[in-house]
Amino acid sequence: MSKLINCKACGNQIAKGTKCCPNCGKDNRNFCAKHKLLTVLLAMFIIGSVCAGCGNEDPGVEVNNIQEAVVIDEVTTKVPDYQVTLEGGAYDEFEFAYYITGTLTNNKKDVDYIQILIPVYDADGNKLGDAIANCNNLKKGETWRFEAMAMEDGIARYSEDVDVSGF
Repeated sequence: MSKLINCKACGNQIAKGTKCCPNCGKDNRNFCAKHKLLTVLLAMFIIGSVCAGCGNEDPGVEVNNIQEAVVIDEVTTKVPDYQVTLEGGAYDEFEFAYYITGTLTNNKKDVDYIQILIPVYDADGNKLGDAIANCNNLKKGETWRFEAMAMEDGIARYSEDVDVSGF
């Protein structure tokens, strides 16, 4: 059975996924669905800009030095390669993309490229895809503030089970 939503123009109930309202004819698709080519080009531009911007030596970037191991009561604990903290996620004001913000601390070694993939799900628990962010030249001990972007419709939640890869 199809889920019903209200038409953005007239308020009439229509099936979710219907392109146009049968009552008033208003196109009820979001921006991405209406303008697929523009969406792909804009996404490529944004990802390219993020990649180019992460490699610069910018004095505004937060860098925190950390130690390789933590000593508590004479017991040494190994620190994971990457420490990730997710702060929150939401659609932008145009419902164009879903952004998840957080920090990643590199405890491993200097990397030329690093990326994070965060799984995103709909309200029924179905995986829709991944939010992605990447950065160039992250030194050991540095913390990166990221904003991962997903362009799927209907994102209700994201998983803390992230995938981090770097080289």
